[in-house]
Amino acid sequence: MSDATDMELVREFAERASEAAFTELVRRHVNLVYSVALRFTGNATDAEDIVQAVFIILAKKAARLRSHTVLTGWMYETTRFAALQILRTGARRHQREQESHTQSTIENQTSDEIWRQIGPVLEQAMSHLNEKERTLIALRYFENRSSGESAALLGIGESAARKRSARALEKLRNYFSKRGLISTTTILAETISAHSVQIAPATLARFAVLGALAKGAATSGSTLAIAKGALKLMAWSKAKTTVAVAVIILISGGAATAVHIKKSHDARMYSWRVAKFDGVNNQFLWKAPPQVRILPTKFSEFGGSDCYDTQNADTATCMGICASADTIVDYAYLTFPPRIVFETELPTGHFDFIANLPHGSARALQEEVKKKFGLVGRTQMRETDVFVLKLSKPEIQGFKTADTLKQSLNITDPNVHQRDFHHGNEYGTEWFDQTLEQSRLRDSLEQNLKYPVVDETGLTDKYDFSFAWPAIHDNDAEAYEQSVNSALMNQLGLELVPASRSIDVLVVEKAL
Repeated sequence: MSDATDMELVREFAERASEAAFTELVRRHVNLVYSVALRFTGNATDAEDIVQAVFIILAKKAARLRSHTVLTGWMYETTRFAALQILRTGARRHQREQESHTQSTIENQTSDEIWRQIGPVLEQAMSHLNEKERTLIALRYFENRSSGESAALLGIGESAARKRSARALEKLRNYFSKRGLISTTTILAETISAHSVQIAPATLARFAVLGALAKGAATSGSTLAIAKGALKLMAWSKAKTTVAVAVIILISGGAATAVHIKKSHDARMYSWRVAKFDGVNNQFLWKAPPQVRILPTKFSEFGGSDCYDTQNADTATCMGICASADTIVDYAYLTFPPRIVFETELPTGHFDFIANLPHGSARALQEEVKKKFGLVGRTQMRETDVFVLKLSKPEIQGFKTADTLKQSLNITDPNVHQRDFHHGNEYGTEWFDQTLEQSRLRDSLEQNLKYPVVDETGLTDKYDFSFAWPAIHDNDAEAYEQSVNSALMNQLGLELVPASRSIDVLVVEKAL
């Protein structure tokens, strides 16, 4: 069994439901899947769920995998889709450690030191490669196969494999160089080969086998949700290629059929364009095929807009109906008033827009803004009037030990980190197991006070806390400021102090 190729084992499992064949497949690939999942999520528990989901998907799709499939590449791509599903749904939000943007050289650094810099963002860098390049990197440097072995599996010449590998490594090197890490492709290859695959927990392989053979019945609901979501993302990815091929075929022969397919495709592609988009009910955003578009609106009034996972620029998604150009710019750069300075006139009129790619929606929407509006944004340090948020009365005890408030409210779901509430005319939010920065309280204050807010509280621990907003007085900014300050002081022991600070702002100007 250990001498059989991957695809021979897949066929053995598909045709005879061989547990031995599937166990061998898990043994061969569990460390690769676990390592990629861990880099994506930065969380061991999530990585283990992803591993089980990926092997459930393998068990379901084994009979449909073609004989020439390179299973290493297939497993890598499936792991990416499963990890993106976790990040996309927002069921578990993670603050992954990111590489420092300070300039550094690596000539005198050890392999371990280099890996600590590039490891947390390796999968982001890999997303900039195409699927064939990712498969080759996985074969050459994750599984440490030779150029000849990799070429044979991919069905290409060894010389072509070397050239493709060198091109992919150069793309990775460029990605890291732009983020302050100066490297060579040789050092990069050596570092990835030495560190990219970690040993999965000893019991994980057995759980993955049991869960897959039981078709998910032996796994948690969250794992099944990951598998289902990943399968949908995989289907959409395949559907985009299928539609493109179908159009090429039909152009040469069947015009009437092409029109029918185009109408059916358009109906699904533009299903998100509805008169009202309720930000709480984001089904239109998630159900729409992955895309990035800015279109002249077909509606007469604003239908709503919203953005999800704004703390993670790589997985943020957004859409809006009959929205202004400045709103689209806000979402594209994930920067919101009053931290934006427009130094050029904006297009008039209103637009429908969406950006719901599994990965890189914000960056793609920036490109669409440049293409459609001729606008680009750049971050610049400027001195401006601000409110400084300070810890004034620690004795108020508004910030409770993490899970204290949650337990008092009988909330047992570990994935609940925020809950809105209202008391009479006051609306508020409760945060659970969050730092002050994660809670986005500062952002909410900026939105309502119309001034930047600088956090100088020094609070970095995770807490449970709640804050009830006073009613907004649009015609009396001073009274509103006083009421917000009073609420902050009485509930959290914080205060807002007018000051002047140099802060980063987004300057929006005409593209050159």
